[in-house]
Amino acid sequence: MRATCPYCGRENDQHRTDEPDQQPTPGDVSLCWKCGSLAIFTEDGVRKPTPEEDAEFSQDPDIKKFRYAVAEALTPTQAIRMVNRGL
Repeated sequence: MRATCPYCGRENDQHRTDEPDQQPTPGDVSLCWKCGSLAIFTEDGVRKPTPEEDAEFSQDPDIKKFRYAVAEALTPTQAIRMVNRGL
């Protein structure tokens, strides 16, 4: 599933889920590889989080790990591997 970032317009097409072939579902969080912004999956793509969701996400340890991996990795695949290995 492709997710076009609602902030910078980048088309993100790699996602980490708990199951290898599982696709994101509505309510799952997307992290843009280009700008690092968060978005929420919907039936039709992704949307910007509400201010309340954004405040909650900024405290989430898993989201902090993913943001760190995106900042440190050279590719989305490498970031996903970093998180899967526990950074």
